[in-house]
Amino acid sequence: MNKMILLGRLTADPEVRESKGKEPITISNFRLAVNRAYVREGDEVTADFFSCTAFGRKAEFVERFLAQGIKVLVTGRMQNDNYTNRDGDKVYGMNLIVEDIEFAESKKASEDGNREDDYVERDRSRNSRSGRSSARSEGEESRRASYRDSREENRDREKSRRNEYSEREDLGRRSARGDAGRDDDDDYDDRRDSRSRNGSRRNADNDFMDMDDVDAGMLFD
Repeated sequence: MNKMILLGRLTADPEVRESKGKEPITISNFRLAVNRAYVREGDEVTADFFSCTAFGRKAEFVERFLAQGIKVLVTGRMQNDNYTNRDGDKVYGMNLIVEDIEFAESKKASEDGNREDDYVERDRSRNSRSGRSSARSEGEESRRASYRDSREENRDREKSRRNEYSEREDLGRRSARGDAGRDDDDDYDDRRDSRSRNGSRRNADNDFMDMDDVDAGMLFD
């Protein structure tokens, strides 16, 4: 028994063509996206896609009423769709031959669903852009923080150099004042010694003069 029932939405507008022959018939091909009943956390794929083909009146129905995003219930049989490509390679595939098709929701619900899907897609796009923007912002913030840290380090080094230079200047000034003080002390000592020597000479001269006076008195006596 080969029976397949699919409930899903058209991924794109149907492709319609006419068969070749004396009595051409309408052929409509479309792909159906069917959500998976169970999706593991972290899986990016949440739906399976099936190729469907309708013939005759059913194909005309598909052409007239179906479009991208419309939800339908399709019943049919699976058929091998194997062929050889231009390179000579064998390509294997499966195709659902539509036996019955009907709408799975009202027109208004379908339009609302399409708008909701568009909103979800836009939201995903915004989230993706927001994620990239957030990553760029984090990278920019990291670079700014690194730049601020570098500036702080440069300021600290400059401040340290200035403090060291100021300390050296203070030591130089204190050393200069110390040398000047020692020079003043030496000058003072020299002047004091000079005055002491002069005083000693004056005392000696006075003593000599006193001796002369004494000798003169004695002579007059």
